[in-house]
Amino acid sequence: MSICGIQVSIINIAQIATGFAAVAALFLTIVSNSRTNDVSRSQFWLGLREQFSEERRFEVHKTIRGNLTITNWPEVDDYLGLFEVCEIMLRKKTIDLDDFKTLYQYRLINIIYHDEVIFYKLVLEIRNWYLLYDLLCRVFPHARKNIMTLKNLVNEIVGKYTKIYGYDSQIIHDRMSHEDRDKLLAEVKEVRNKISI
Repeated sequence: MSICGIQVSIINIAQIATGFAAVAALFLTIVSNSRTNDVSRSQFWLGLREQFSEERRFEVHKTIRGNLTITNWPEVDDYLGLFEVCEIMLRKKTIDLDDFKTLYQYRLINIIYHDEVIFYKLVLEIRNWYLLYDLLCRVFPHARKNIMTLKNLVNEIVGKYTKIYGYDSQIIHDRMSHEDRDKLLAEVKEVRNKISI
């Protein structure tokens, strides 16, 4: 058969049609996978939101947000630990940093502005919260230098007390000199100033 002077056979037409069908199938697969990924991603974010909204964690969030006195430290550990899980997921690119910042950056700011949490967890118990420090550096890259300076100062000051008193944060708290405490609080203030920009 000849179309416009071009010799075309039924086999050629079938091959062309098969090629178009393959391209269309590939396109539909890509669109379908994209939608499936969007649905999976949305379900993941909703699941993480549920974790943060779990009653105990939400109570901790309200306490920190309201700058109230902490009454249940194990629950604070659990709440901060969930942020450390998020840091691991961000490292593995399981979750997107921009989405995380949109949804949870304000909670990290609340933590940084809560004096008790900063002092008892990120200062006195630094050895337990390295991932949280890493998350703060990731979410607040403009404050990374200040955060790392704080971390190094904490390691230096708390390190000298742990050599004497061990890792008991209450003993370290009670025995820490006013000069050392003032140095640490001044550096915390620098971090706060930097993340507020």
